Amino acid sequence: MLHIQIDNDGELVITTTDEASLLIRYLCYKIFQDNETKDVLEANTVTKLSII
Repeated sequence: MLHIQIDNDGELVITTTDEASLLIRYLCYKIFQDNETKDVLEANTVTKLSII
């Protein structure tokens, strides 16, 4: 989804600060992929909904 390369050993290949930033934001749950449109989105805030 983030187009970060993986080497033959299965390790991530991070070569730029942009790739590092994307990975950090993904790991912190700020980047996700919309299930319907497949768009990659970034969230600044998350609000829990109370649905009864």
